[in-house]
Amino acid sequence: MFFAPEKLNFDRDGRDWPHRESSRFVDAAGLTWHVQERSPEGVDAKKTVVLIHGTGASTHSWRAIFPILSERYRVLAFDLPGQGFTDSLSGESPTLPKMAKKVEALFQALNLEGSLVVGHSAGAAIALQLALNGAVTPHAVVSINGALYPFPGAASAIFPMLAKVLFLNPVVPHVFAMGAGGRHRVERLLEGTGSKLDDEGLSLYQRLFKNPAHVRATLAWMANWNLEPLVEAMPDIKVPFLQIIGSEDETIAPANAYVTQSRIKHAEMVKLAGFGHLVHEEDPQIVADHIVAFAEKNAF
Repeated sequence: MFFAPEKLNFDRDGRDWPHRESSRFVDAAGLTWHVQERSPEGVDAKKTVVLIHGTGASTHSWRAIFPILSERYRVLAFDLPGQGFTDSLSGESPTLPKMAKKVEALFQALNLEGSLVVGHSAGAAIALQLALNGAVTPHAVVSINGALYPFPGAASAIFPMLAKVLFLNPVVPHVFAMGAGGRHRVERLLEGTGSKLDDEGLSLYQRLFKNPAHVRATLAWMANWNLEPLVEAMPDIKVPFLQIIGSEDETIAPANAYVTQSRIKHAEMVKLAGFGHLVHEEDPQIVADHIVAFAEKNAF
C-alpha cells in the first residue's frame, strides 16, 4: 500500500547486514527490537558496553567499532524504534522522554543496569536521559558528537515544525525514499555532516533511506525532539561522562561541547581533529581507544 510503508525486512533487506550472525530479536515495551550482541569468552556479563545510534541510522553505524570493543567487553547494539529493523512506535510521539522509557524497558529485559552507554548524536541525548531517569543507571556515558541542544535561533522553532509538516504528509517519505535511489544523493547528504564514508557505509545508509518507513520514523523523531528539559537537567547528571568531538562536524556545532563542559562539572572531552559527525565510522579504532581508556579510568 502506498500510504502504509512497510518497514525493512531482515530476511530480505538484512541478508548481508553487518554482523548478521550476532543479530536477534527481543520483545520489550510492546515492540520487537533488532539487537546485536557479541562478547569474548569468559567476560563478566556486567562489563557491557551498549551502543545507541543517532537519528536516521541503525546498528550498521557501529559495524567497525563493534568487533573492536567486543574483544574486551560484552557489546550490545540495537536499532531504536522505527529505525532499521525495530518496530515503530504505534500511536505515540517519539519524544526524548518516551524514547528513553522504551529504551529503559529494553535495558531491563536484557539486564543492562550498570553498563557503559555510548551514544552517537541523538543517541547521546537518550543515554543522558537514562542517567537522569535512574531506573537503569549507566556506570558511565560516552557521547560521540552528541546532539544535546536545540537548533540555534529561529531554527529551533522552524526546523521541528518543518519536520512535522513533512511527517504529516504521507507522500513525503515515499518521495524521499525514491530520491535516495541515487547513490550520489546519499553521498552528498552524508558529506554534509563533515564526514566521508567508504562504499559499504554509503550503501548501507542508502538501503535505509530508500525505505519509506525508516524515513517516516526519522521525520517523526525530528518533529518531536525537545532538548530544553535535558539541557536544564544537565547539572544533575552524576555519572562519569566523556564527550568525543569531531572538529569538522557540520551537523552539531563542536562549540556546543564547551557549553556541556560548563553544565556537567565532571565531564571530560576529547576533540579529534579532521573528523566529522560520523567520526566513529571514519576512524573506529581511535574512538574505541578513547572509550576503553575512559572505561578503565572509571573502573569499568
